[in-house]
Amino acid sequence: MPDGDRLYLGLVTLDLVIPGSTSLKEKRRVVRGLKDRLKSRLDVSVAEVAFQDLHQRAKVAVACVGSDRRAVENTLRQALSIAESRDGAEVCDWSLEWR
Repeated sequence: MPDGDRLYLGLVTLDLVIPGSTSLKEKRRVVRGLKDRLKSRLDVSVAEVAFQDLHQRAKVAVACVGSDRRAVENTLRQALSIAESRDGAEVCDWSLEWR
């Protein structure tokens, strides 16, 4: 594949703690708010991928695809920043992968 045809898929996985949540309904409200904010501010796909049955934990995956690796990485770092500043949820761990 020529350099001009490169495709980069970046995936950041966010491990969240939701300390104020006492029910799955409260957790869903916090997670939905984060997902909506990420989707509206950035050109990314977002999904809750683990801990669906726990009311104070969530794992959210954020994916971005593009032809410029730096742009994709910057977008995913912005997603991490948004998640870290989100009220109601704390990022306790995260990882960045390239596919």
